Amino acid sequence: MNKHDFVRLLATDDKISIEDATTMTNVVLKGIEEALTKEDSLRFIGFGTFTIVERAARKGRNPQTGEEISIPAQRRITFKPGKRLTGQILEPPQKKKPSKKNKKK
Repeated sequence: MNKHDFVRLLATDDKISIEDATTMTNVVLKGIEEALTKEDSLRFIGFGTFTIVERAARKGRNPQTGEEISIPAQRRITFKPGKRLTGQILEPPQKKKPSKKNKKK
């Protein structure tokens, strides 16, 4: 799914137009961008956490030549999904167990 598909998904509700859904999406994405620029993390309880991770400089190898190369330090954005999101997407739905009827002895 790309951004356009996501906007159309939001606009499937008759109360939201494509233009409003596009504006809402752009505002949310801009807010995430600004928050990560100012802070090291952005947490949405239940959904997940965006975090900026500092990676140290290190040595690596060019896979074609085997030559040792220097990989510079860098900052990366990572996302760790929250429990609710993980449970909805990754865990299979639970089957209902048959109810136990009270048996008279």
